Amino acid sequence: MNKLLYKSAAILGLLVSFNSCSLDEYNPGGQTGELVYGTYEGISGLINYCYTPFNGMGSDGLFNNMNYVFASETGTDLWENSYGSYNPEWVYYEGMASNNATLYKMWRIAYSCIYHCSAAIDRAEKVTDTDAAEVKAKVAEAHCLRAFYNFIIVEQFGGVTLVDHEEKEPNLSPKRSSVEDFYKLIISDLKTAIEGLPVVAADGNKGRVTKKFAQALLAKVYLQGSQYDFGGMEYATLAKNTAEYMIEHQSEFGAPADGFLYDDFKNVFSDANRQDNKEALMVATFGSCANSDVTALSGSHNIWYNLFLPKIGKYSDIGMLEKTYSYGRANMGVLMPTKYLMDVYKDDDTRFYNSFVTAYGPAGDNTGLQLSKCEKVLTEALCDKYGIDRKHKGHVFREAFSCGWITAWAPTYKCVYKGNGTTTGVKSDYEEVEVVDPMIMEKDGLIEKDANNVTIYFSKKKLTDAEKAERPYICFNIDDMYNSDGAVQVGNDMNSQDSRPKVFPMHRKFFTSLGEYNNHMQKRFCDIFIMRFAEVYLIAAEANVMLNHKGFAKEQVNKLRSRAHTTLAEESDMTIDFILDERARELCGEYCRWYDLKRTGKMKERLQKYNKRAGNSFDSGKHLLRPISVDFLNQIENAAEYGTNGY
Repeated sequence: MNKLLYKSAAILGLLVSFNSCSLDEYNPGGQTGELVYGTYEGISGLINYCYTPFNGMGSDGLFNNMNYVFASETGTDLWENSYGSYNPEWVYYEGMASNNATLYKMWRIAYSCIYHCSAAIDRAEKVTDTDAAEVKAKVAEAHCLRAFYNFIIVEQFGGVTLVDHEEKEPNLSPKRSSVEDFYKLIISDLKTAIEGLPVVAADGNKGRVTKKFAQALLAKVYLQGSQYDFGGMEYATLAKNTAEYMIEHQSEFGAPADGFLYDDFKNVFSDANRQDNKEALMVATFGSCANSDVTALSGSHNIWYNLFLPKIGKYSDIGMLEKTYSYGRANMGVLMPTKYLMDVYKDDDTRFYNSFVTAYGPAGDNTGLQLSKCEKVLTEALCDKYGIDRKHKGHVFREAFSCGWITAWAPTYKCVYKGNGTTTGVKSDYEEVEVVDPMIMEKDGLIEKDANNVTIYFSKKKLTDAEKAERPYICFNIDDMYNSDGAVQVGNDMNSQDSRPKVFPMHRKFFTSLGEYNNHMQKRFCDIFIMRFAEVYLIAAEANVMLNHKGFAKEQVNKLRSRAHTTLAEESDMTIDFILDERARELCGEYCRWYDLKRTGKMKERLQKYNKRAGNSFDSGKHLLRPISVDFLNQIENAAEYGTNGY
């Protein structure tokens, strides 16, 4: 084992003790670190470790869990807490401190990967047991990953300790570096990565960084850096040029003949494209993978969706369950959209209905181990309880979908009941259908009025009380979730007039109905996009707005709006606020929003308008950086000098 590497990492509070992440894995022969990590297998092991935060490390991971969602999406104009008390330090800037567990995980994970990448880069020149071209490509991965993790560190924590080499001895008095120095290294690393990375990973592993991700990340870094004095318009110009080069030369980065973008937004997050998506530039892989040498790539699941799935199991008396194969396990549901996020989509924008679930139907199965059936009859008492007009007494709720016969925890097919009467649970009374997305999609903006596979519905189009009374299921207008000032109603009730538990539209981008679930149904096989090509258009558009090239910006924005079948933008629309609205419509939930508001200087303004509770607590002189982890400060000798970032 390379003990010096561990000691150096430990000084930053990064002791590498994650499951199956020990460098001993890559030292089967027991040679010393200097010998092993001077081999191709050795540096490959160092680099492979740096992929584990994407989909491994259990609750310590970045993308398979909730950690990075809170750091990159909450505390913005897009998300509030559904019941007010979960992680308020992230969602509302209330009580954030240096001992926050999520904060420490992000700090520790990022720095541990930066150390491993630096060690691989430094040792690569000693590798002689394979072809030089293979070494160059492998080291390019390390440069790209180091840039990715350094970008997280510098934007979340500011000018902290810059690690650009493998330290041979632990440093108990680390010094801070400037934000500009961080950016210089990040940009240099990404340029090296673009030159050395293949278009397609040599081993066919879609979970590895490739040239397309490095190019897109460089454009993103330039744009983010434009907020600083050292970046400014120079970086905006570089962001524009880098993004537009990629748009104009997509084949150079491995795009198919018809380009990276799907021609219809509905295809971006469809089940058919969950694990082979041409728009994805980098993914955290969950499920089967061609190469298992990247730790935890095989057999992992994401629980990302669980943060956004409301507790629909509270409606068990009308067929909804907490645990089903169809919805998963609805036991968290802590993040719900702000009123701004619901309103920012126009009625004709198909991105809304393909990004959010607005109707829930009974899944009809509990364990999923046998053919499901659901049969809940509306009584007068249930009508009164849920605000359904009594004329619908006798209405029967039936399963919106069922899992079919199950073998080894995985559905073999899906089926629907053929009859009109009581569902039987007998296989011959069902017909097999194609595997479909279980979420009930709205047609022309409204669910069918007399649908019997719907129990809860949120209408984006405002329905009158009379129109709601025509529907034999629980019916809300989306506006019903919010107070008159736009703030989310907090508490266990849907609103102050009744006793219905809190439900809301679910953000559904990384939810999947793909089969294979574990036995507590809380985890899914569904790749998560770290970055996708649509963002490259929005990077170019924002840079063009900054540079007053509004005609170019309009064309780039409309490339995305046209596939969402919404009204095209005009040149006069091209402002930073419009770009932020467009990024919300296109990229909500995709690890961008906190960075967007920080970059554009709009954090305080937008919080005060669209997330008032957060706006009341937000301090521009403090909250644009996170606190320095107390675990790190307790291990160094110059903690007072190093500081806490004002916390």
